[in-house]
Amino acid sequence: MNLRETYEGAICVVTGATSGNGEALTHTLLDLGATVYAVGRNQDKLAALQERGASPRRCDLGHLEDVDLLLSGLPLEVDFVFHLAGNAVTGSLSNEEFADFYRSDFAGPIRLIEGLRSRMMA
Repeated sequence: MNLRETYEGAICVVTGATSGNGEALTHTLLDLGATVYAVGRNQDKLAALQERGASPRRCDLGHLEDVDLLLSGLPLEVDFVFHLAGNAVTGSLSNEEFADFYRSDFAGPIRLIEGLRSRMMA
């Protein structure tokens, strides 16, 4: 498999693009010639990714309104989605902490993937 052939010119959406594996993948996809919609919460890091050639999109997946706004600003056709945003959780959570965790790690990403599914089948 030639990664450049797979990703050159591909339209990719990467969540968690401002840190860790998401940031590393964003840089790799840009190097391979992909068009990358970099999704994250940190505006300064998104600006740095824009300087590298990414199309930054600020979104907190824990807020469904942000997810809906994100979906309205993404292209009608998408080739790949890489969901790398998430919160590491250890120990017990209060009801409020669990609700925040659920929205950001489950509800938001599910809404995003459901919104992108038809764009990937075009």
